Amino acid sequence: MRRSIVCASAVVVLGLVLLAGAVSRGSVRVEATTATPTSTLVPTFTPTFGPTPPPGPVYLALDCDVAAPGIQDNCTLGPGAAAVDVAFVLVNNTPAGVAFSAFNFSVEDPDPGRIMPPVIAGPFTDRNPDLNQAQLSGTLVCLPAEADSPLDRAGAPPGTVTSSLACYDGVAASTVPPGGQLTLATVHYFVPTTASPGAVPLALSEVAMADPQTITIIGCTYPCGGATITIVSAPAHVPSPTPTPSPTATAIASATPIVISQPPVSTPTTDMYFAIDCDLTHPGVQSDCTYRLGDASEIDVGVVLVNNGPRVFGPLSALNFAMHMPDRSRLAPLPSLSLLDGNPDFNDAGISGAWQCTPAEADMGTDGPAAAASYLSCIEPSTPGIGPVLAAGTDLALATVRYGVLASARPGSVLLRVDNATVVDFNSLSFDMLAGDCGPPPVVPAPCLPATLHLVAYPTIAKVPAGVGANVNPAVPAANLWICQVGPCGGPGEGDLVVTEHVTGVLTGDQNGDSLPDGLGAYEFQVEFDPLVILSVNPSDIVFSPGGAGAARGPANCSMSIASENLVRFACVTSGQALGPEGSFDLAKLDLVLAADDAKDLFPGNDNGMPTLIKDNQCELADVFGHPVQGTVGDAGLLPACGDLSVTVRILEGDLNLDCKVDVADEALIAEHYGASFGSAFYDRWFDVEPRFHDLDVDIKDLQKVFGRDGSTCQLPIPPQPPVVPPFSLAG
Repeated sequence: MRRSIVCASAVVVLGLVLLAGAVSRGSVRVEATTATPTSTLVPTFTPTFGPTPPPGPVYLALDCDVAAPGIQDNCTLGPGAAAVDVAFVLVNNTPAGVAFSAFNFSVEDPDPGRIMPPVIAGPFTDRNPDLNQAQLSGTLVCLPAEADSPLDRAGAPPGTVTSSLACYDGVAASTVPPGGQLTLATVHYFVPTTASPGAVPLALSEVAMADPQTITIIGCTYPCGGATITIVSAPAHVPSPTPTPSPTATAIASATPIVISQPPVSTPTTDMYFAIDCDLTHPGVQSDCTYRLGDASEIDVGVVLVNNGPRVFGPLSALNFAMHMPDRSRLAPLPSLSLLDGNPDFNDAGISGAWQCTPAEADMGTDGPAAAASYLSCIEPSTPGIGPVLAAGTDLALATVRYGVLASARPGSVLLRVDNATVVDFNSLSFDMLAGDCGPPPVVPAPCLPATLHLVAYPTIAKVPAGVGANVNPAVPAANLWICQVGPCGGPGEGDLVVTEHVTGVLTGDQNGDSLPDGLGAYEFQVEFDPLVILSVNPSDIVFSPGGAGAARGPANCSMSIASENLVRFACVTSGQALGPEGSFDLAKLDLVLAADDAKDLFPGNDNGMPTLIKDNQCELADVFGHPVQGTVGDAGLLPACGDLSVTVRILEGDLNLDCKVDVADEALIAEHYGASFGSAFYDRWFDVEPRFHDLDVDIKDLQKVFGRDGSTCQLPIPPQPPVVPPFSLAG
């Protein structure tokens, strides 16, 4: 049964708070508040409603239209509705005022597929449910508001999401005047984009209020009054109900992701220390772990107490810690399930005793909306102590913190750290990482060992063309290849185009048992191109050459075979057992050379250019022992993505002498042909540059086409001539 702070239960809860608070200043957290603005989540709908007759002179109700006067218990969300607020209201229809000093309630949502309460970070009173402290007098103290409480009522429909709030004031009381009503709190809901039309009956449960003498004045059993939200059509847009929504973890590739991890390079020399274990699939403590994006939808990390000293520690009688994760763009803590199986998840399976924990907080909100701070505090109150004993040279997993990997997460690293970490043995000898910031003496400082999570993408090869500014478009990718026949033609893409084959996400195993990843040992890929536009692609090695990422294995033995006039296969192999590279690095290089007839097919007029595709196929990477690198497709070892490049072969507009610049030489050439028309010996289509389809004369428009571009170069065309995206697929 869920906790209640009304009547005698309030004394029990506060007693637990004070007892566990002796462990550390952060062991159990309650928050007091005075009148401040509430958090906002404004509905974007106009509900219709049908009020239900009042159940009594003084009653508690749900109001599903907070913008309209009175109580509405039947509301309809129209098209495009993204969110709805539901108020928990005390109504006084008596001639006397109603005073109260404590209350608690829960709202049961049986259909989170249609409306779902978001988890909102921040102070306990401004979470979800959101206390209406702006209209409540006194100084209210609340337990953490729970948008998705881990303690659902027995008998609640399967899949029910319960939102709960419990607050009290030990000094003053709030009063609802005769004939008035007061909103005590608001539950925020958002409408998922997948919501289908239908009705959601919200039910009130665990409702109680108390006057200053802790005599219950209002209460109800299971269930009591509620409200019905009806969705008449699917939402029109994606709502943003909160800056820190809790993710839902759905396994993408495997339930147990492949993780490559390393033990700590150095460990503290103190007798006791705390550590973060970022790989729970292998024994021991790992402080540097790599997970593949797409394999891991959830990452579990452990908080471990290590006894590195000569004496026995324990039995344990209390513990608390805070785990800090700084990057919600990649990870987000998953919501809690129950007190002992929340997030953080107390290790009740591995720690003996009758432990009691305050509600686990997946995110206290103290680190801001872009980060997360997870917190857990537990005690074992038995006398004599029956908690676990930690022998010399052993370690004990205290809890697990679970993070969901966001679907939008990009490759990168996340540093996890622990603070406010405290354990207490039955003799009150505590070990804490922060000296002076813990419970009563004696205090022995103990350091905390952080951990780093590396999120990497599946191995891919992308083509990176040389070039600057508008000449390249990395998003497609695409690049210009300029026709340049009069030197120096030294700029990127002038006369030829250098393209780097850049590989990312290379991870290998350890085949020889030396605890080190073997690294890349060989690679192969095919390049397809149009030989009527590109004469040759000229592949060459980078990674195993001097200065390359795998130079320790070089030089490589490389070979090129021409399978057909438009297909080249390139492969490099190395010998020996020296470690190869991992991660992201330049693999090889292509040098695209123009076909001889390209200049005959174009002219230096407006929008000239021939788009073509340089396409990679059959990209394979192997470790130093010949095994495919991790993340490849099937037994063939093919990379999931093998990038292509769109190349636009073109002439700089107005560049009549093909030297990749427009200057006085080009102006003299166009002036020499001024006045020529079709049939004249001085007429040449090369100089008929305006319009693009030729108008059979060289007039003032053609001269201005060149003179107006004076100072234009292939590296900085005036106006810009960005590469063209071809109308065909670039899929690898």
